Amino acid sequence: MVATTKNPICDFRALNVAAAGVKATATTTAPGAASYPPNNNNIPYLVVQDIAACLVSGTANQGVLRVNLIDGSSGGSNILWSGLVGGGTNAASNLVASYLNIPCYSGLATLEFSAAGGTLATQSVAFGGYYGGGMGGQ
Repeated sequence: MVATTKNPICDFRALNVAAAGVKATATTTAPGAASYPPNNNNIPYLVVQDIAACLVSGTANQGVLRVNLIDGSSGGSNILWSGLVGGGTNAASNLVASYLNIPCYSGLATLEFSAAGGTLATQSVAFGGYYGGGMGGQ
């Protein structure tokens, strides 16, 4: 007999592939988050399960950049998870994190690089998960 496990449903995905020299930022919102009153136990929120980021440096040497998962909008200070992606010359660097269970209670989640890469560097970010607070997979 083979044991199987059921993973929570994937309710959302967010992706951004930025142009060369531009910071990659992906944001998503829990549906109906703005319509719920504060302190309601059924306020919808996001639970991030998977994170991926890629940095391709191009012909210029690209230093190490931070990738942040923010509970809120781009540039926010409530960083829930962070990782490093490094480059070199003509190099690609990937960061993948799976089987996470990170709640974003603000109803808004953002995954982004801390800064744009060099002129020829390209960045991409993607993340996904499910809705909490009485919605979706939880």
